[in-house]
Amino acid sequence: MDNNEEVISSKGLLIKGSDFVLKAISESSTMFDLYLLKTVNEGKENERKEFRIEGYGMSIGHCLTKIIQYRVYNRLPKIITKDDQSLIMYFRLWEAEKQRLLKLFDLSPDDWRMAIKVKKAIIEERIEKEVAAEEEKEKAKAERKAARQEAKKAAKKKTTSVKEEESE
Repeated sequence: MDNNEEVISSKGLLIKGSDFVLKAISESSTMFDLYLLKTVNEGKENERKEFRIEGYGMSIGHCLTKIIQYRVYNRLPKIITKDDQSLIMYFRLWEAEKQRLLKLFDLSPDDWRMAIKVKKAIIEERIEKEVAAEEEKEKAKAERKAARQEAKKAAKKKTTSVKEEESE
């Protein structure tokens, strides 16, 4: 069984396009493994196209972005001019591919923007949690240090008072 048959025959949710396959990583997950159609042994006698893994456990939005970039890369001329026209050409191709995929998935540009906002909010929330956890660790560390210093002072005071009693 070659790589293409293995990808396509696997169990579970598969979303297949002309040049990509999205494979859900589990029944309840919103994450996907992304396979892109690549040329293997290019220019050789046994040249062929097969789906190759591009990434594991990615959100649908991230998969779509990678598919768009892959398609734009394959449509752009290999030699790009050094003026602003090449950037404009890239941007137009990127937007055209994005619109094609949005139609395929029945997403409006507003849906896409909302998905990006949600993703940013999730990332910001994770960062806030990480910062709060780090601050909590630092606070606990400072409290432990203060407690050790207090214990040292108390021990020193006790030692000093014992020495005073002995000297009397």
